Amino acid sequence: MGRPLLRWERIAAVSSLLAALCALPLPPISHAPEIAATLAVGAVAALGGMRWGIAVLALTDALLFASLWPVATGDFSAIEQGLATAACLAAIPGLLSIRRSAPHAMALLGVRRAPRTLRLARVALCAVAIAVIAAPMMF
Repeated sequence: MGRPLLRWERIAAVSSLLAALCALPLPPISHAPEIAATLAVGAVAALGGMRWGIAVLALTDALLFASLWPVATGDFSAIEQGLATAACLAAIPGLLSIRRSAPHAMALLGVRRAPRTLRLARVALCAVAIAVIAAPMMF
């Protein structure tokens, strides 16, 4: 059994689970259902107290947001746009917790937690998330 969740971890996990549940019924547009399934697994693991679940949430929230943003703002049916918008809004707490999830990502990868590597991991996670989100919006 894992350790008890902190408040921000619980909020990020529950909102990520809601984002995944909103995105799962959508048609396969840019792999959104596959990303949503991975996000749901990470959220359930995080709610179960597993540290690796928080690390999975960090990047899959960014991937889900990036894949559903064109659906939320594009020319799709009202139901698809509503589900995509709800999923994007529910992914925001997970996106905001990317910086805090760096120690969990380092533990998942087996990297020692030194102050310098922790800083580098935080910068790298934030940079990757920004690049993943910005790429579909530019094209």
